Amino acid sequence: VMGVDLAKHQDFTVLVTADASTRRVVDFQRFSQIDWALQKTRILLTAQRYNGARVYLDSTGVGDPILEDLERAGLAIEGVTMTAPEKRRLIDGLSIALEQEQVRFPRIDQLVNELKAFQYDVTKAGNVKASAPVGFFDDCVVALALCVRGLGAAYGRTKTVLPIYKF
Repeated sequence: VMGVDLAKHQDFTVLVTADASTRRVVDFQRFSQIDWALQKTRILLTAQRYNGARVYLDSTGVGDPILEDLERAGLAIEGVTMTAPEKRRLIDGLSIALEQEQVRFPRIDQLVNELKAFQYDVTKAGNVKASAPVGFFDDCVVALALCVRGLGAAYGRTKTVLPIYKF
């Protein structure tokens, strides 16, 4: 199962892949300043490397056409639109999974730093907002949360091998 948080210029694209049977992160990639075609290729090749991993991708904004391209390429993929309530559900699910040790990962400094900095804030309207503080990133946290969401749905999935696809 793979969680993907997309970015190009300001933030980072992060791919977090976990083995559904062991619930352990087996691959972590974080990159920036890379064109969309190369990003799509990296996502596709990583999914292929891990037995046709099912991908959970932040399809908000620019993510929607990338989702469509990856679907056309034959990738098993689900888009997640990052509304405030959806992001909160994802982060709450990640928090529970971490507390109950339902997901494990090797020491990845950037991921650990983002998890430590991540916070909940109450807006002036009284809504709860989950995000990184100003000056920090949350890309790794979101990608891991998407991966954890996929782990919940991964049991019973058959493994598939995808053909190579050029964008």
